[in-house]
Amino acid sequence: MKLSRFNTFFILCSTVNPSFIPVKRICKDCKYFIGDTLQCRKFGDTNIVTGEVTYPYASVIRGDSKKCGEVGNHFENNPYKLVTGPYYFVKKNLFLTFSGVIIGINVVSIIIQVISKIP
Repeated sequence: MKLSRFNTFFILCSTVNPSFIPVKRICKDCKYFIGDTLQCRKFGDTNIVTGEVTYPYASVIRGDSKKCGEVGNHFENNPYKLVTGPYYFVKKNLFLTFSGVIIGINVVSIIIQVISKIP
């Protein structure tokens, strides 16, 4: 009985609706954001001698009103966010990932050797 009163009160008095809350454009959700270096791919500069592309940090771009600004003028939603997030994690921790796999394979091979020696 008390729970139903609480639910009725909550439904009648709750005016918070997610559609009323403004959505901020966050760099990590943008398709130009480079996750492992925190840089913005939209405003890269190419060195004319070496051909190397350097990208400014996303915090610098968001601070410059002529580029993206606080509002995020050049923001484009990243439809592949579920793919790029794990990609940058594996790229950053590549050594740990492969060393864990190698250690796991070694442990399994040792266990197989021990089991095969049991009469």
